[in-house]
Amino acid sequence: MTAVPDPKKRIIVDGVDFASLFQFPRIFRAVTAAMQPPRLVVALLMVVALAAIGRTWDAFTEADISPNGLLAGPMSVEEIQRTQDMLWDALDEYGVPESRLPARTSRLDPRRALAELERWYRTHREGPPPRIRAAIPGQPAGQSGEHAELPPGTIRQRDAEFLETVERIRAAAPMDAFQATIAQVSDCFNDTVQGVIYLRPQRIIEAWRDLFIGLPVELWRQERAFTVVFGIVFILIAAVGGGALCRMAACETAGRERLRVRDAFDFSFTIWPRLVMTLILPLLIAAIVAVVLLLFGLLLAPWLDVIGGPLYGLAVLLGFVLAFMLIGYAVGLPMLLPAVACENCDPVDAQQRAFFYLLNRPLHLLGYAVVALIGLALGYLVVALFASLMLNFTAALVGALTGNSALSGAGGLALFDLAPRSPGEIHENWHNRWAAWTVAFWQRVVIDLVAAYIVSYLFSATTTMYLLMRRVCDGQDIEEIWRPGLAPGTLVPLPRTEVHPASAATPTDEPEDDAATERD
Repeated sequence: MTAVPDPKKRIIVDGVDFASLFQFPRIFRAVTAAMQPPRLVVALLMVVALAAIGRTWDAFTEADISPNGLLAGPMSVEEIQRTQDMLWDALDEYGVPESRLPARTSRLDPRRALAELERWYRTHREGPPPRIRAAIPGQPAGQSGEHAELPPGTIRQRDAEFLETVERIRAAAPMDAFQATIAQVSDCFNDTVQGVIYLRPQRIIEAWRDLFIGLPVELWRQERAFTVVFGIVFILIAAVGGGALCRMAACETAGRERLRVRDAFDFSFTIWPRLVMTLILPLLIAAIVAVVLLLFGLLLAPWLDVIGGPLYGLAVLLGFVLAFMLIGYAVGLPMLLPAVACENCDPVDAQQRAFFYLLNRPLHLLGYAVVALIGLALGYLVVALFASLMLNFTAALVGALTGNSALSGAGGLALFDLAPRSPGEIHENWHNRWAAWTVAFWQRVVIDLVAAYIVSYLFSATTTMYLLMRRVCDGQDIEEIWRPGLAPGTLVPLPRTEVHPASAATPTDEPEDDAATERD
C-alpha cells in the first residue's frame, strides 16, 4: 500500500552550497587572474611579436588603404590624387629641393615624403627657405637662408603651422595594412565594451559583425598577401601563446596551481602542432567542402545537367555541412584551445568536444559568454582607467618644471582612446629626439600591457567557460584535467614504462607535498 505524503510535513534544509550550485561567478575570477605577472608576460610577448611583425610588413610595403578605415573600401583615384597634391604643395611651400625628391611624374610615398619634409624643416626652421622667408615682413628676399634669423615668436608660429600641415596630410594619407587592421580591431573592441556598459546589444552585434565578417572580407579583398602571411603568423602565435595561457588558467582553476612562464611555454611548445591544427582543422574541412561544391558546378554543364540537376540535393547537403562547420567554428572557437590545454587531446577530439557542448547546452554557453563579456568590460575599465590616469599624471607632473619638447607627446590619453598622441612641438636636436623616443617607448609599454591584459583575460575566461561547459555536459568536475603521467585526452594513468613527451613540460602541474616543501 502506497504511503500518502503528508502535506503538513516540513523539510528543513540546514544550508545550500551556492558555490557549487552556481558556477558562473568563476568566470569573473579571470578579471583578476589575468593580471598575474606570469600571464601578463606571456600575453605581452604575444602582443609584441604580432606588433613587430605587422609593423615590419608596413615598413616594406606601400600604403593603399583608405584613411577612413578598411570597411570604407579601397581608396578612389580622386582620394589618391588629392593626397599627392597635398604632399607636393607642402614640399613646394617649405622649399624642399627637387634634388631630394623623385620625379614629378612618380607617386610619392607619404611616409618617406613627410620624413623628408620634417628633416628639411627642422634644419631650416631658424633660417627658412625662400618660399617661407618671402612671407615674413621685413626679411630681404635675397638673403641667404643660412644667415636669416626669425624672431622666437615667429618660429613658434611657423612650427604650429608646420605641424598642422603634417597632421592634415596624415589624416588624408592612405593607411598601411597592419595599421588599418589594428585601428579596426580597436574600434570594434571599444564599441563592444561601450555596448556592454550602456546596455546596447545592437552596438555589440554590429561591432562583432564588423570584426568577424567585415574585417576578414575586406582584408582578403584589399590585402591578400598580408592576409595570408599575417594570418599564418597570427595562428602560430595564438596557438603557442594561447595554449600556454589556457594551460596556466586550467591548472589554477583546477588545483590552485600557478605555472611559471617557462613551464607554460614548455607545455605549448611540446604540442604546438596539435594546437595549430586545432585552430585550422575546421577551416580545412570547410575549404574541402567548398572545393567539392565548386567542382559540382561542372555537372551542370550542357548535357551533364541531366545528372547534375537530380544530384543538386547532394550539393545542398554539402552546403549545410559547410554552413554548419563555419557557424560552429565561429561559436565554438573559444573552446578549442582550452580543450587541448585541459585534456591534452588531439584536434579532432577538441573539435568534437566544442561542437558537442555547443549543440548540447547552447543556452548555457550563451549565458557563460554573457558573463565573460561583462567581465571583459569591467576588467578593461579598471585597467584602462588606471593606465590613462598613471600616464596623464606622470606627463603633467614631470612636465610642470620643464619645457622640453620631448614631453609634448606624453599623456593626453582617454579611457577609450589609448593611442599615443602626436608631438605638439618640433624636436630641435638629437638629444630632444632621443628623449622623445624613449618617452614614447615607455608609454607604449604601458599601452601594450593593457592590450596584454585583454589577451590574458580572453584566454583565461574561455578556459573557465570550457571547464564549466564540460561539467554541465559530461558531469566531469572542473578540477579534473590532464596531468603528466595520464594518457593524452583521458584521465587514465600511463603504464610505468610509458611516458608522454608533454609530461616533462609541466613539472609544476603536480602540487608538492608539505614534506617535500620542508626539505627544500
